[in-house]
Amino acid sequence: MDHISPARNGGEKPIKIVRGKVSEMRLYEVKEHELDMLEKGMSANLFLTIGLALVSIACSFLIALLTIHNASERIFMAFTIIVGIGSIVGFVLIFLSCRHRQSTAALINEIRSRILDEETQPIEREGEEK
Repeated sequence: MDHISPARNGGEKPIKIVRGKVSEMRLYEVKEHELDMLEKGMSANLFLTIGLALVSIACSFLIALLTIHNASERIFMAFTIIVGIGSIVGFVLIFLSCRHRQSTAALINEIRSRILDEETQPIEREGEEK
């Protein structure tokens, strides 16, 4: 248990730090291109969110388009364009999201497969003897 002195902590009271020990820690080595791929995989959530929003908007405008009577040609064309573009772009983004998620999951499985349970051995620290 460590305490931080008030002088180093900006004059505030010392902070009590409690640390729970773990029985085992696994370290995975990750290559630079794998980190880049994992970072790109984070955009899958954004693609999914925007895609679902666009499909929802397109559905709303489609329902409005189907239920409106005696609409002017200008409103009809605007709603039709919104439905078409929203649907196409939304489904493309959802598709891209699914592809990114699959490739990210495969990469994570590849990284995890580097450690097999029967091959794990504790790392010896410097200065320690068996």
